[in-house]
Amino acid sequence: MSRAPLLVVSLLSLTALSLAGCAEGQSPAAESHVPAQGSEPGIGERTEPTAEPGWETVDPGDFARSDDSGVYVFESPTGNLACGIDPEGATGFLAGCHARDVVENLPSCDDPDANGPWTAITRDGTAEAGCQREGVFFASGARTLEYGQALEVGDVHCESSEDGMACSLADGPGFTASRAAFTPTP
Repeated sequence: MSRAPLLVVSLLSLTALSLAGCAEGQSPAAESHVPAQGSEPGIGERTEPTAEPGWETVDPGDFARSDDSGVYVFESPTGNLACGIDPEGATGFLAGCHARDVVENLPSCDDPDANGPWTAITRDGTAEAGCQREGVFFASGARTLEYGQALEVGDVHCESSEDGMACSLADGPGFTASRAAFTPTP
């Protein structure tokens, strides 16, 4: 068999597979996890959590720390992230997350027990990431913020998804936290 007929058969097979997906009511792009060209934010551009339809906003009272400090704490479904919201900023942070495991983009935080990775929105309104010895948002008995749930306290909004945790101020900075990266956004 020459190469031309083989190429035509291959192209027809791929086209048939694509159309089979369309026949089921989905476009071939519907299952693609590759972002459209130009859709990813550039370096330094603000990315906000996407409140998708169907997100469940949880009752903040269910996440209040038991010591009446006014701090709300929660964990990621994987248990790797311990996060919190402190609407008064008494801890120095308005919101933040610490990781129990090393985060890929913070290799200098190689010992989470001694100097673990964190990202936060500070009381002065900046978003930062780095290494810190003290785990401000670790709390025994913290509830899990399940995938698809959002927690809002004051001006702070945090969402849990399979891609990680995303928190932001209503009119300011934010961050995303996952095993791959802790990324502050202006």
